[in-house]
Parts: sequence; structure tokens; C-alpha cells
Amino acid sequence: MRNSIKNRLLKTFALMVVLPVLALFILLNFIYWITSYWTIVDQAGSVLDEAENAVTTKFDRYEALLSFLEKDLDLIAAGDFHSSQLIPQADLKNLQILIGGYASSIDSISHLTVLYQNELFLCTHTHPQPPDRTLLADWYEASLDQPEQTHYFIYNAGENPLLAGEPHYASSLSVSRAICDPDGKPVAVANLTIQGEDLGNLLTAAYGQQGGQTYLVTPGGTLVNSPLRYDELAGTDNRNYLKSERNLTDIPLTIVNFMPLRPFFTQQYLTLSLGVLSSLVFMLFFVAHSRYTIQQFVKPIEDLRRLMSEAQHGNLLVSYQPDTQDEFEDLAESFNQMVAELRRLIDQVYIEQSSKRKAEVKALLASIKPHFLYNTLETIHWMARRYGANDIVEAVDALSDLFRVGFSANHELGTVETEVSHVESYLKIQKLRYRDILDYQLEIDPEVRHLPVMQTILQPIVENALYHGIKESGNPGQIVIRARMEADLLLIVIRDNGRGIAKEKLEQLMQSLTEKSDLDPARGHGLSNVQQRLTMSYGGRYGMTIASEPNQGTEVTLRLPVLPARDDPSSQRFNPGGDNTDAL
Repeated sequence: MRNSIKNRLLKTFALMVVLPVLALFILLNFIYWITSYWTIVDQAGSVLDEAENAVTTKFDRYEALLSFLEKDLDLIAAGDFHSSQLIPQADLKNLQILIGGYASSIDSISHLTVLYQNELFLCTHTHPQPPDRTLLADWYEASLDQPEQTHYFIYNAGENPLLAGEPHYASSLSVSRAICDPDGKPVAVANLTIQGEDLGNLLTAAYGQQGGQTYLVTPGGTLVNSPLRYDELAGTDNRNYLKSERNLTDIPLTIVNFMPLRPFFTQQYLTLSLGVLSSLVFMLFFVAHSRYTIQQFVKPIEDLRRLMSEAQHGNLLVSYQPDTQDEFEDLAESFNQMVAELRRLIDQVYIEQSSKRKAEVKALLASIKPHFLYNTLETIHWMARRYGANDIVEAVDALSDLFRVGFSANHELGTVETEVSHVESYLKIQKLRYRDILDYQLEIDPEVRHLPVMQTILQPIVENALYHGIKESGNPGQIVIRARMEADLLLIVIRDNGRGIAKEKLEQLMQSLTEKSDLDPARGHGLSNVQQRLTMSYGGRYGMTIASEPNQGTEVTLRLPVLPARDDPSSQRFNPGGDNTDAL
């Protein structure tokens, strides 16, 4: 699209003034944006450092506590009893006090449990009955198999049997290690149970004033300090958060931090908004001033361009009267003369084309002189009646009706009823000839019977259906004609169950129907003649469409305008009182 002179001038001024200002503004904001972003990255790294330090320190204390338990002689000696029932109550009470003191040394420990191979069960939490050992098999068996290592196990909320009956919303962590006798033989397993809420408080202290959320994640995607899974977190795939991760050394956990970006960029957005607003105000003022400055120069050109566009779209009544007395006045005079000449030429072409169309339509109907035919057919009719040849009488009557409708020149329009009667006369004649292979059916909606329609448009289509569809198929066939209204269209459908048309041939036929050619009466009333008569009379929206498949028959649909019905009795093609047609 070509730019106007005014737009080109405005763009020139913009390149000289506005763009350098905007470029500087964008550069400064970009630098500020990058600086703010790396500040957030540094803050997220600081949060991870603090969280790692807090978690590592806490787990070092867990490791140290398990080391004390591993060397406690009283706990080792309790493994010499054959069962917990044989332990004196005084000794059992002392053991409970002992492990309670160990557990209270670290405030984040929820329970301290010691499970012996002799079925002795010690726990800082009171249980109505000891948990089923099979439920504790994970950390218990792993610690017995590898007594020299510390083992970590994660439980989802509600899964840890040692926390049965206690309210907690998050996961829990078990840290366990074997207690061995002097010979290195495991006699029991000590287990520290830490609830996820306690670890969450530990992480909250780490990020403190920075905001955001920090989580401990297991390799399986379970969150230690939250009831959610890692993939369910809102910030996992959200550009409003900066996600940072760090794997802990010697601990099968990962620290994940989600730092919200919005608070850090609030000032940036405010600065950017003020800058954009100031730029827009400046640009609006600049554009308004520039438009006013160049308006006197470009306004005549814009007016002339607008009038030429209207003339291009068909409005030839426009006239250009400039306000200035300069070269534009001469240009206006030339434009007005051009428009006037175009109006004259179009009127002349319209008159010539209208006359040509009327002559072409009449030429289609003037292929033979009707009077001689009518007189001859009347003679044959009475001769056949005299000799009792009723089939000849029927054929002659149908042919007479066919000619009377086809060559009546009182009006160019008939009705749906008369047009269907015309083609029915043709079908009667053909049925007498092809009695064994031809049948037909007429389905006319009463609502459309008296609507005006162009004459002799159905017979060529029915003739094609008979000769190129049913006869070539070699089988008995049927022709069905239907007429109905659909929205603002009159639809007439002619369908046969004959041979059908191949896809390539159908495409060639449809292409030939769209090609304009001179209407020659000597060529007959073919499909192209019907198509051109309809499109010339009513426009490109109306006309004929063909649908066909080999061995499935052919369907021709005529799309016609719904014209107002006429009460003129002369529009009826059949005149029982005698012949009232004139030669064309």
C-alpha cells in the first residue's frame, strides 16, 4: 500500500525527533531491567545459601544425635533381654527417660524411636500398642542391612505409622541408624521422626525478609514441608516466579526456591509506564502540530484521492471543487471531464448490452415458426382420432402443448406450474417412445406453483438426463423433478438415476458452463444456453450446479430468484380457446 505525502512527512519528522528519544528511553529501561533481574538472581542465591546452611546444620545435629545413641551402653545393654516383657519396669522407665532426654536436645524432633530385634519398642510418643513391625520394615530393615550408614525415608501426609493419630498436614522425614554391640552386631535401630511442618519453619527462617517460598523436594518429587507434590506447585511453570534449585550434599533432598518477580519489578513497571505515557503525550502533541502544519498542502490531494476512490467503486456522480486557485484547479477540471466521459460511455455500453441480451434471449426461442407447426399438428391430431390411433393422439397433444409453451412470445416469464407442465409434455412424448426404460415423478411445492420463472429452462436439462444418463446406462430409469423455496431462493432440482458423470468430465462440464460465449439458436437449447440465460438475466449468484457420480445418477439444481407472483392471466402458457402465439 502506497503511503500518502502527509504520512511520509510525518514519518520523516518521527525518524528525526521521536525515534532517537524512544531509542534512548528503551535502552535505559533495558539496562534497569537487566540490573533488577540479576539483583533478584543474587537474592535467590542468598536464600538458597541460608536455607542450605540451616538444613545442613540441622541434619548434622541429627547425625550427631544418632552417633550418641549408637554409643550409649544402656541402650546397647537393653538388647540382651529376650523380650520386652522381661525388662524390669524400673529399667524400662529409665530407658524412656533416657531417650526422652535425647529427643528434647533438638526441638525439631517429633519422635525418637528405638526398635530392638528382641521386639522391645521404645518411643517418646505414647502408643496404645506398638506399631506393626511390617509397617516399619523400610527404615528398620535398611538400617540392619547397612548399619554403618544413616538412612533417610520420606512419608507422605498420613503414611507414617509412627505418627498415627497425630494431626499433621505435610510429609514427614525419618532418619535412622543401627545401634550395634561391641562386636559390631546390630541389636536395635534408632529412628528420628521429623515432621515436615518443623522443616518448613526452618526454611521460613532462612528466607525471612526476602519473600517467596522454599521447599525440600525428594528425588521422587515429594515435598517434605508441604502436602502438595512438586509438579503441583503454582510456580513450577509460571513466569511470574524465578525458580532456583540446589542439591544437598550427602542428603537425598533438593532445596527449591520460588522468588516472586512482581514485587521486584513494581518500580520498573512504574518507571516504564510513566516513560511510555510521557512519550505518548509528546508524540500526540508532535503529530497534531505536524498535521496542522502540512494540512494546507496535502488536503487537496487527499480530497482528490477520496473522490477517485469513490469513482473507482462506481460512484460517477462525484465532482471535485478545490478551495485553492492553483494547479489543483486545472487538475479538478480534468477529473470532472474524465468522470463525465465515463458516465457517457457506461450508459452507451449498458444500452448496447441490454439490447444484445434481449436479442439473444429472443433468438433462443425463434428457432422455428410456430403457426405452421400448430396447423400441421392439428391436422395430424384429427386424422389420428379418425383412425382410432389414440397413442398418436396422445403424442400429438403433448407435442402441441410442448410447442405452445416453448414458443409463446406474449411474455418472457411463465410460472413454475406452466414450466413444469411444459416439461411434462416433453416427458409424455418420450415415455411413449421409451415406455420400458423411462418413468418420471413431479414433486412441486404448492407454495411455488404460481411464482414467475423463465420459460424453457427445464426441457434441455431433462433431455440431457434422458439421452446422456438413462439411455446410456442401458437400465430402466427415473427422472424426478422437485421445486421448493429455500430462504430467498427458488430451487428446482432435476435428478436421474442414470449412468452419471465421471469426475474429470464433470469438471470440464462445469468449466464450460462458466465460460461466456455467443448464444446461437442453431446450437440448440443446451445446458450452457440455460446457464447463460439465467446469469445474464439475474446475475452471477443464480444459475445451475451439477452433482454426479458414476453409476449413481446426476442431480442438477437451478438457483433462481423469488420474483413476485403475477395475476396477469396472459402469463399462463396454455390457452384452451385456441392458439394465441405469434412468430418471433
